[in-house]
Amino acid sequence: MDSIINILDDITYLCLIGLVLTVVFQILARNLFSYGIPWTDELARWWQVTLVFLGLPILTREGTLLRVDIVTESFPPKVLHFFNILSSVLSLAFCLIFIYSFVIFMLKAWNIPTAVLNWPILIFFIALPLGMGINILALVRILYRQIKGEME
Repeated sequence: MDSIINILDDITYLCLIGLVLTVVFQILARNLFSYGIPWTDELARWWQVTLVFLGLPILTREGTLLRVDIVTESFPPKVLHFFNILSSVLSLAFCLIFIYSFVIFMLKAWNIPTAVLNWPILIFFIALPLGMGINILALVRILYRQIKGEME
C-alpha cells in the first residue's frame, strides 16, 4: 500500500509541475503575445483534477486532511477514539458513494469528448475513481488500525 501511495506522490509532483507550466505558458501567451491558447485552460483543469484526486490518498495516509476539531479536541480519549472511527467509516461511505455515482455517470457519458482537447470524458476524469479507490484502501487500513487500538 505504501509503495502505491509513494508512486502517487511522484505523480502528484509531476501534476503540479505540469499545472504550473501550463498556466505560466497560458499567461505568457496572453500577456506577451495577446494570444489565448484554448487548450491550456482545459489541460490545466485536467492537471488540477488529477492532482487533487491522486493526492487524496496521500493526505489520508498521513492524516493531514482538513478536519474541524474544535469540539472533539476536548473529548475524553475513549469518546475521541469513537468519533475517529466514526469519521473513518463515514469517509469510507462517502468514497464508495462517490465511485458508484461516477460509474453511473460514466455509463451514460464515457465517450463524450471534452470541448477543446477532444479527450473522452472518461480519460479526462479517470483520476477520480483511481484516487477514491486507493483512498478506500488507505481508509480501510486506518480503520483497521483504529479498531485494533493502534491509533486514535
